[in-house]
Amino acid sequence: AYYEVDLKGRPIFHNSAFFHILGFGVDEIKGYDGTKHLTPVMAEILNKAFREVHLTGESKQNVFWEFVHKRGSTVQVEGSVNLIRNPSGEPIGFRGIFRDVTERRKTEEALRESEARFRALTHLSSDWYWEHDADLRFTRVESQHENDLIRADLLDKQPWESGFEIDTEGGWEQYREMVNPRQPYREVIMHRELMSGTPFYIST
Repeated sequence: AYYEVDLKGRPIFHNSAFFHILGFGVDEIKGYDGTKHLTPVMAEILNKAFREVHLTGESKQNVFWEFVHKRGSTVQVEGSVNLIRNPSGEPIGFRGIFRDVTERRKTEEALRESEARFRALTHLSSDWYWEHDADLRFTRVESQHENDLIRADLLDKQPWESGFEIDTEGGWEQYREMVNPRQPYREVIMHRELMSGTPFYIST
């Protein structure tokens, strides 16, 4: 969506995408007043952004605010605020673009909640939880059972650098061939001796 407003935020021009995001048809946009479609909190946030751009002359990117949809629901958008100047260089208004990020932010919030629940379940389990980066180095190893020895052996290392052996035909080479396509796997057994000489096995 594209918009232009004067220094007091009154509309000068909005393109059709702007009204589509808010649920308005072409025959409903005459006399549109954008201030009526901002939540009070968001109106203050947007006014603050406009004031800062007016005072500094510097554009703002990735500004987040909310509109009230025609149906009354909230539309979350992310956009920019740029100063409009006349030929003499005097500020006369603001312009910018924005996109609807409502669904994206819902997805991000759901993902955060899912990760938090998963992390909580991990701490209730006797199992360990681990993560690799793109190079298959352990970036995270945790459990309710603290074991600094295991964590130190694994963190920032690839599995074959950890001192563990692997119980698969073909060894670590076969393991790399299995995980490089980024496919799921289960019940891979790794083992080593602890400093006490006790055998220690992990099923991943």
